[in-house]
Amino acid sequence: LPCAGACYFAAKATNSVGVSSVFSNEAEKLMGPELVPPDSESIAVSWQESPSAQDLIISNTLPGNYEWSILAVGELVYIDRSYIFTSVPSELVGLNYLRTANNDKGSTGGVSFDVNKQVTVFVAYDVRFSTDSPPTIPAWLTLWTKIGMTVSSNDASFNIYSKDFPAGNISLGGNDDSGAYLHSMYSVMVSKL
Repeated sequence: LPCAGACYFAAKATNSVGVSSVFSNEAEKLMGPELVPPDSESIAVSWQESPSAQDLIISNTLPGNYEWSILAVGELVYIDRSYIFTSVPSELVGLNYLRTANNDKGSTGGVSFDVNKQVTVFVAYDVRFSTDSPPTIPAWLTLWTKIGMTVSSNDASFNIYSKDFPAGNISLGGNDDSGAYLHSMYSVMVSKL
């Protein structure tokens, strides 16, 4: 974009779960509801969201304090810890993921949310549960497929399990059916089919 003197830009992006971000190289120069500075040139920009996110709406998440974000290395794993993802398979980068609370790691209560499309749900479940003696995978997760991928944080590694669901309500069980082991809480990722 050619310009003489100072050039300013602003972009507002809203993802499929309603999270907006505004990017600007000099926000104090921007005016108006459309975030366009006076006497500006417009350029057309097009992009395509990741196929997993297009038109997918996730709502009615319980517990209500959990947060949806976009999965990437460097993202916080939990709402109540400073652990970050340090390794994420490329197939999962860019998916909507649910930032849970690690304080819920001993919970037998679960997670639920609604989706408007058919989806594949991935659960990242602490690998230490599978090495306990005996292994302590909760009953609900035994009905899922362990897909041979892991994600890692600066605290733990997590095996990835997947299951397809129709549009509607999705309910997952608690982190630890037995309550005997207090390894890290699981995370949830969602991809549109």
